[in-house]
Amino acid sequence: MDSNQPKISIVITCYNYEKYIKTSIESVLNQDYVNKELIVVDDVSSDSSRDIISRYDDHLVTVFHEENKGHGGAFNSGFAASSGELVIFLDADDYLQPGALDIAAANLSTNCAIYMYHMDLVDAEGKAYDVFPKYEAPFDTAKAKDKLLHCGRYQSTVTSGLVFSRSFLNQVMPMDEHAFRQGGDGYLVTLAPLYGSVHGFDDKLSAYRQHGDNHSGFNQLLLKRAEWCIEHDKQRYLALVFHAEKMGHLLSIDKIAQNDLLHLEQRMCQLLFSDNTDNRPTLRTFIANNAIKAMNHTNLSPANIVLIKAWWFLLKMLPKLYAKKIFAWRMLPSSRPLLLKKLAKLLRRI
Repeated sequence: MDSNQPKISIVITCYNYEKYIKTSIESVLNQDYVNKELIVVDDVSSDSSRDIISRYDDHLVTVFHEENKGHGGAFNSGFAASSGELVIFLDADDYLQPGALDIAAANLSTNCAIYMYHMDLVDAEGKAYDVFPKYEAPFDTAKAKDKLLHCGRYQSTVTSGLVFSRSFLNQVMPMDEHAFRQGGDGYLVTLAPLYGSVHGFDDKLSAYRQHGDNHSGFNQLLLKRAEWCIEHDKQRYLALVFHAEKMGHLLSIDKIAQNDLLHLEQRMCQLLFSDNTDNRPTLRTFIANNAIKAMNHTNLSPANIVLIKAWWFLLKMLPKLYAKKIFAWRMLPSSRPLLLKKLAKLLRRI
């Protein structure tokens, strides 16, 4: 073992992913990087996931929950069992790309809390068809903390594209497993800029699998996704306000929410698609006007900013029936008319 290699812990969190867990485990074990440890947390799967995991007993550390604790609870257990200088939380339906750990080690930097990487978007069979996040929306790095304190988020990525420093995790773990039964990565991403620098890279560290079973695959369930995101944002904001206050930053949750573009998208979705929410035109106008203002803090191209501002303008001006249609066109690419699909492809090259 190269004593100069930083130790990297990979924590795979699994719940009923018998179809994918073998690929995820072997993507770690097949890394040429020597100084690594693999921890697999099974959150009381009812399928054959535990049997598959147990076949690798000699090559990894297993943590088998006695009761289901959700995403955040699995993160807590995996981190407690780890010892690496760098920690990767890998969803069991995703997998590392060859050479991923060498890339992570090469980018190790003093005082960095979080390292962000792109991922191949792959289908259920593992066939790559796109990249996530898209390169035209670059990661926020130097301005991440300022954006976080302004609007509660910055341009980052999801679980399997993230690498965390142990020094950062020691200050914020364990997380509240009830507040973050889903979206434990959102808790960590939110707090990272408060505790260190933020680095982003164009390398693709992993593959992010899209299929009908994963939490991110809401697709046709816009309202359900919006309601989950709004509650998740509430918990993120509470954690942010608490940790920021310890560092002398006094934040208002209401103000953060009004500046948070993605949160405003979900609020608009809830307003348009739920029969149980206040649908006064003045409320739609309030949300859209805040979103248009928030667009000034994005790092998209000027052409994209103009078009998305126009989209928000239409959402506040059109009758509800038509506003719902154009909302779905942006959120669900498969629902777009052919002309809009061609325009979207053109914008990705601008």
